Amino acid sequence: MDAGTRFLDYHSASIESSKSLASSTFLESYTEAVKLCVSAIKSKHRIFTAGNGGSFADAIHIAGELVNYFTIPHAGFPVMALGSNSSVLTSWANDHSFEEQFARELSAFAQPGDVLIALTTSGKSKNILKLIEVAKEMQVGIIGLTSKKGAQLLNADILLAVDSTSTPHIQEGHIIIYHALCAEIEFQLS
Repeated sequence: MDAGTRFLDYHSASIESSKSLASSTFLESYTEAVKLCVSAIKSKHRIFTAGNGGSFADAIHIAGELVNYFTIPHAGFPVMALGSNSSVLTSWANDHSFEEQFARELSAFAQPGDVLIALTTSGKSKNILKLIEVAKEMQVGIIGLTSKKGAQLLNADILLAVDSTSTPHIQEGHIIIYHALCAEIEFQLS
């Protein structure tokens, strides 16, 4: 098998895993996520994002799209990727606990009515689970981007789950989800 054939196999598997995003159940959850984010921004609240590894890069990506703009020019929206302040991240993780780092940062900045977009492909990330626990206590709305299996573990208000067991394909699904979410937020607020 050559590289081109392997690419086509990979691409087919990615497309197959993203088909779950067209289900009525997913679309209802997606619509609720849009409403939550738009309502928060209209009410002068913030959106926080968080994840580990590739999901951390995605969390930063979401913030970048909405603070700047994705498809429609607009004033910057108040979106912050937790963990992007490397001094806060490394000092708290080193001196206390990486498991509590995102929660610590959220507790410093969030107010009731804010929104958290938490990304975890497995649903098992201890620092994300702790973050969600603290967000609940603070009355922060929670959108979880995860997998079908991970959805069983997250106590999020709204779950946007990709039906796959492949981490790369789950992440690819997340990109589709958050790009669409960013575009829709901009559309509704422009």
